[in-house]
Amino acid sequence: MTHLWHIGFSDAQIPSDELIKATLDKVNVDDIVLDNKKQTVFLKKKGMMLEADGIGKGFIGEQLLKTLKDRGVTTAVVNLGGHAYTMGENPNYKDGSWEVGIANPTLGENQDSPLVGMLTSKHTSFNTTNYYGRYLKAGDKVYSHLMDTKTGYPLETDLLSVTMVGDTPYHDDAYSNALFNMGLKKGMKYVNDHDELDAIFITKNKEVYISKHIPGEFELLDKTFKVVEGVAQK
Repeated sequence: MTHLWHIGFSDAQIPSDELIKATLDKVNVDDIVLDNKKQTVFLKKKGMMLEADGIGKGFIGEQLLKTLKDRGVTTAVVNLGGHAYTMGENPNYKDGSWEVGIANPTLGENQDSPLVGMLTSKHTSFNTTNYYGRYLKAGDKVYSHLMDTKTGYPLETDLLSVTMVGDTPYHDDAYSNALFNMGLKKGMKYVNDHDELDAIFITKNKEVYISKHIPGEFELLDKTFKVVEGVAQK
């Protein structure tokens, strides 16, 4: 489906309803057959494709950190554009915490700051899914690159971005996408119900929601936004 729309590329298009319906038949996780013993993947339907966008940066980030560690590096930051991964302690911060900016996810608006806020954290994996990370604009309508697998159209949601905060890059990358697809209410509940998960949600109404397990780690910088739920730095 992402190849049909190809949002973020020069040949992006709005497909016909007929093409979308035909392609939806090829979007089903049950049609993917994994053979752990043979280490193979089989796609049941002709024309099906797999892509690693949902975990690609997280996987690469984890492999880069492993390579750096194997070569004797003890402190590092890996920035993969919207995804940041750290290793060791920050030598410029008193308790070794890392400062990671949360980008302003709004589109075509005046911004008081390029950042909504700053995270000060000892976590090591920061993955952001952004509604306007890639998009297609047709007239007054803006289509996100994030797809709704039920409809075949770009996702309609109350969220602008979700930043997953954790310590396992590929895992957190996948969760940032999953939480975004859940929407604010379900996503916040899911994170708060799981002690091992932390996240920051930003809505189209410029509201910030911070999960309960990271109190005081987020500082709001752009005052056109407001923290509605969770504990921010004073």
